[in-house]
Amino acid sequence: MEECGLKARDMQHVGVLLMDGGRSGLMEVFVYTARDIFGKIVESDEMCPQWFNVAELAYQDTYKEARLWWPTMLKGTPFVARFEFVDSVITSHKIDMVDGKELAQLCRDLAS
Repeated sequence: MEECGLKARDMQHVGVLLMDGGRSGLMEVFVYTARDIFGKIVESDEMCPQWFNVAELAYQDTYKEARLWWPTMLKGTPFVARFEFVDSVITSHKIDMVDGKELAQLCRDLAS
């Protein structure tokens, strides 16, 4: 179940975000897409969810790094995105396309 109250089936693991904030440490985010979602959408402390057509995504209202990796995610291409930050400013980034096996291996490596 997501913070917005929805549940998902038919999820596809499409990416990993590795975000290095320097003193704040490394954050790992696993990116999934879902084709079958259900439930009642609700607002939470984390978000005020809204629906958008893909062509009308509100890039201006999201995190700066999301503007960089969303297009890759929307293509369905597995990826690993690396971001370095200083005081919430992106100082470098790189997005590598990977195959499903490479993505799964990276996730196993991160889990251990």
